[in-house]
This record gives sequence, structure tokens and C-alpha cells, in this order.
Amino acid sequence: MLHDTHCISLALQALAYFYYYTPFFTAAIFCLLYPGQTWIKDLSVMFAGGTVQAQLVYIWCSIRTLTPEEFRVPETILAQSIFWPVNLSLVIVPHLFAVYCHRHELAEFWSRDVSPMFGKIHGEVKTSQIKARKVQVTPHNGPVTRQQKKIM
Repeated sequence: MLHDTHCISLALQALAYFYYYTPFFTAAIFCLLYPGQTWIKDLSVMFAGGTVQAQLVYIWCSIRTLTPEEFRVPETILAQSIFWPVNLSLVIVPHLFAVYCHRHELAEFWSRDVSPMFGKIHGEVKTSQIKARKVQVTPHNGPVTRQQKKIM
């Protein structure tokens, strides 16, 4: 039973690659060739989230000990050196593309000196310091009079 279930999950993963990865990467190549497509920004973020979930589950199922031996990644150097770069690139490349699509927003975000709220508060404090008048009080040893309290 477990054997059949795992075969079905591998077939579903292959179908997901065919029906989701292929159209997305085709759209991504189109947007790289013809820049200015605004719809790719939202699609890239959604796709990056979906790929991280799908690939990490696939990787985990391929290396765990409860998976039947014929469906696990072989322990040979050749199999490991093919499995890890291919599967990790299927996670990393969509995220790099999403960062590329949002590079202007990210540059604007990281180039700000202060957040808008802090800038507003800082501006109010600065203007209140300009409006405040400085009062010179002459020091003396006696008690403070009412007139001196008004000035303070």
C-alpha cells in the first residue's frame, strides 16, 4: 500500500512540475525578454511560496528513512551531487526571480534613513525646539519670586 501511495505522490509531483513550473518559467522568460509586465510581480511571490512548500516536502520525503528504499535518494556521490543542486535550485531560483521583480521596491525600502512615522515625530520635535524660546534666568541666592516662576 505504501509503495502505491508513494508512486502516486511522485506522479503528482511530476504533474505539478509540468503544469505549474513550465508555464511560470515560460512567463518569467517572457517578462525578462519584454520588461514592464506588472502582473509578474504578484505571480512571482505566489510561485516562490508554492515552490518552497512543494520542494521542501519532496526533499524531505526523498531522504527520510520511512520512505521505501527504491524511492529514496541513493547514498552514492553521483546521485547526491545531482539530487541536491537540482532540487535546491528549484527552491532558490523562483525566490531570486521574485527578488529581481521587486528590486525597485526593495531598494527604496533599504535606502530610507528612517521610517515615515519616526521621521514625522522627529520633524515635530525639531520644529517644537525651534519655536521654544530660550529664557535667561540670572542666578541669585534668594528665594524665587512669582515673576521669575512665570518666566521659567
